[in-house]
Amino acid sequence: MQRRKFLTTASLLGLGGMTSSTTGCATGQDILPGATSTLPILPPGLKPGDRVALIAPAGAVTPERLARSVDNINRLGFTPVIGAHVLERRGYLAGTDEQRLADLYKAFEDPARKAVWAIRGGYGCTRLLPLIDWERLAKSPKLLIGYSDLTALLNAFRQRLGWTGVHGPMASSELDAEQWLGLQQLVLEYQTPPARLRANEEAAMMGVQATGMAQSPAGQDDTTSPLDINLHPGKVRGELAGGNLTVLAAMAGTPYAVDFTDKIVLLEDIGEKPYRIDRMLTQLVQSGLNRARGIVLGEWVDCDVPAGSPSLTLAEVLRDCLEPLGIPVLGQFSFGHGVRNQAYPIGVFSELDGENRRLTILNETVTAG
Repeated sequence: MQRRKFLTTASLLGLGGMTSSTTGCATGQDILPGATSTLPILPPGLKPGDRVALIAPAGAVTPERLARSVDNINRLGFTPVIGAHVLERRGYLAGTDEQRLADLYKAFEDPARKAVWAIRGGYGCTRLLPLIDWERLAKSPKLLIGYSDLTALLNAFRQRLGWTGVHGPMASSELDAEQWLGLQQLVLEYQTPPARLRANEEAAMMGVQATGMAQSPAGQDDTTSPLDINLHPGKVRGELAGGNLTVLAAMAGTPYAVDFTDKIVLLEDIGEKPYRIDRMLTQLVQSGLNRARGIVLGEWVDCDVPAGSPSLTLAEVLRDCLEPLGIPVLGQFSFGHGVRNQAYPIGVFSELDGENRRLTILNETVTAG
């Protein structure tokens, strides 16, 4: 392994255990020794033409979603390799736990497949966590890309294996031209040291742009709440963690709960009303979010209430739950279920600057391979 340093400036606007059981509801308690105390491990990056595995570890996939995923990978200049069970269905799941786990193992263990991209989210990743043989998976570090339900795998991979991953669009997402460029640069230059980049390309290395002040992306639909929130503006550093609020709350109290200690935590969600967000945030605060160093709020699609409804607003809930933490909380980041889902690397060190509304990736890593 080779150590490399990364320095990337990102704004609020951008692109972008130990058990081999395969039957339901097993629990896994063991964490790989030292996994959370090591430097983040960056899986190998991609080259044009590389094979990218398509998997469905969560919700059921339609042929239309699969076709769009294949087209997306081809347009990005890579070669899609489709998991054997991605079109299987067991109710709301993409096949049985055993089928989805088999595709996960194959995607990571086949040396010809250089990265792994989830076709969609939905629900199902947390069911796989206690079934994964983490020692087996640890032998094949690769880049995992996805968001929403993939929050579970992205954070578990960092805590159990040390790997970083990409919280970014699904393979079946509809991306605009800017997002195409950002995601392509991200996976191609994932390990490129800043010394090899021109100054105006530094941010693109991690799939984001240095565009200055935070603002909502152009063309955003009116179901998205941009949330101009800036609590306790200050400058803090920590490792990026988090993702979808609902998934993080579901992991709380389990052996796979995300350790928020000294982290900068990403939070976003879709279709959750303020009282439910209140409940989930309260749960997270009481189970460790209070130990975070900073919080970055993404997009909250269809998460507010009509004017005049007898409810706290989304903004009021976020302030009620997060302001007492006394740490920087900054909103208007364009990641999550909104129109533009910028890519962020889970597991890398960063600096959140509330006064200047800027997120800077400051990462010392160990490069795998």
